[in-house]
Amino acid sequence: MYNLIMKTMQGKHRKEFGFFLNELGFLGNGIEIGVAEGNYSERILKTSNLTKFYLLDIWEVNSFGMNADPNNERRYRDVVKRMSVYGERVEIIRGNSLEEFKRFPDHYFDFIYLDANHEYEYIKLDIENWYPKCRMGGIFAGHDYFNGMTKRGLCRVKDAVDEFCYLYGLVVNLTSGTERCPTSWYIK
Repeated sequence: MYNLIMKTMQGKHRKEFGFFLNELGFLGNGIEIGVAEGNYSERILKTSNLTKFYLLDIWEVNSFGMNADPNNERRYRDVVKRMSVYGERVEIIRGNSLEEFKRFPDHYFDFIYLDANHEYEYIKLDIENWYPKCRMGGIFAGHDYFNGMTKRGLCRVKDAVDEFCYLYGLVVNLTSGTERCPTSWYIK
């Protein structure tokens, strides 16, 4: 739909973002928005040299009107316990991404990774709200660069990312992906 400049990290998967951040010399702050069980957050913590990594998720039953998920409270407790080994390097925030961006100054993060609600309206707002929080030259990224049905509903991440990049003349970079773990996107 949009005529975009696109690049691909040849052969690179999203699991390599931590190493990529190290190559770029990013030692500051990072955040994952949409943490769930914390698997990806832990991978970033293990593979990057970020000084501080924030984990933001709403972990709420009936969040955004979605089907109730009674596992969210367990997920939150498990993430808190699991991340305790990282001490002060991690800060867990239980809140709504559409509000929590206000707590951070612009250009605060070296790395921002969006993986929260994938419905068009929400990912579009997350992109608009969080992009100014990434420092110049930082990595602004997210998961599931596609449009289609998922277990959780309609995903329209690709539409929202493409629209934003088209409006601001930004280059969309892609990682490789699999059916189980679709392609991630990033803007440098």
